[in-house]
Amino acid sequence: MGAYTLNNNVVDVALLWVIGTVGFGMRVLDVPVAPCIVGLILGPLAEQQFRRALTISQGDGSVFFTHPISLALLVIAAALVLIPTLLRWHAARQLRAATPTA
Repeated sequence: MGAYTLNNNVVDVALLWVIGTVGFGMRVLDVPVAPCIVGLILGPLAEQQFRRALTISQGDGSVFFTHPISLALLVIAAALVLIPTLLRWHAARQLRAATPTA
């Protein structure tokens, strides 16, 4: 009721339902809230700096792979995303191999 009475707009109520559904889905899937909040805060800043870097390099995206510092940061970021997934997959595979089939 408060979402509608603020601006007398049905779109606010729909937005409330969408955000509530996303929040409920995050709770059901045990998605941590803190990284999502950090992403929402730092996302626009990172996008602005990405655009600035592309403007300085005149649209050449290879600048992120040819400079050692940016390449190292990209490799570290990729490792932080891939390693936990690979470890979880490997542990599940070992568990399946250790479980006797009857």
